[in-house]
Amino acid sequence: RERGEARGGAAGDALHGPREANALRREHSGAGFHETLLAPPKTAMPQAGLLDAEKKMWDANLERGTLELRHKQILARIDILNQLNTQAMLVAGCAVANLSGESLQIVEEGRWAAEVLAVAFVATSALTLGCSLWVIFMSSNLIQLSQQAALQGTRAQDVRGADRILTKRSEEVRGFYMLSLGGILISSLLIVWMNMSPAKGVLVTAIFGALLTHALTTLSATKEEYRADAHLDVISVTTQLRRAACLLFCAERCCPAAGGYEA
Repeated sequence: RERGEARGGAAGDALHGPREANALRREHSGAGFHETLLAPPKTAMPQAGLLDAEKKMWDANLERGTLELRHKQILARIDILNQLNTQAMLVAGCAVANLSGESLQIVEEGRWAAEVLAVAFVATSALTLGCSLWVIFMSSNLIQLSQQAALQGTRAQDVRGADRILTKRSEEVRGFYMLSLGGILISSLLIVWMNMSPAKGVLVTAIFGALLTHALTTLSATKEEYRADAHLDVISVTTQLRRAACLLFCAERCCPAAGGYEA
């Protein structure tokens, strides 16, 4: 019997290993009791660790969604800047044509009224060209910097700061674009008064004034509709022109009206 148990133990050691063989020897022994070797219990993952991992996952998803939203906002504002850039190029071309000298060749010398009109015409044309070039320069740089910030921003706060800066500077670009439009309108009226009779000048001025009044009234009513129905916070044309003029004739740090933009 002892030899059989020894042979069985050796066979169990060869087939199952020492621990399994020991369990088999104890089960087949005639000691009057059976022992079963239990596997060690598996260690369960702590519940706190799982909750923390889920919280980090939700935070990462929230951060990603905020980044995507800010990217879309930046792309929309970049599209607006591209439109203003194209329109400013057209206005700048008109201002260059006015300053080319052909418009002033028929001005009669010796008449003080014609000289005053000529000076005002040159000044408004130069203002139009300068504002148009300012719009082109600033919009191009804003587009480049905003795209770079959107691509390299690692946190939602970084992209939000870029969107806030873009919002602020976009309003300034729009204000200078409005100044360029006003300059080209005034210079066109001046060239009419210089080259035509007073009656024709009054007629053209009346037509321009009526159309300008209608355009500003329609724009103001449209903004009020957007503010009432769509709850859109828009800036009035007079506020844009005042801010642009303040930035044009004085520095931003000494002009409180130039600030106050929020994303």
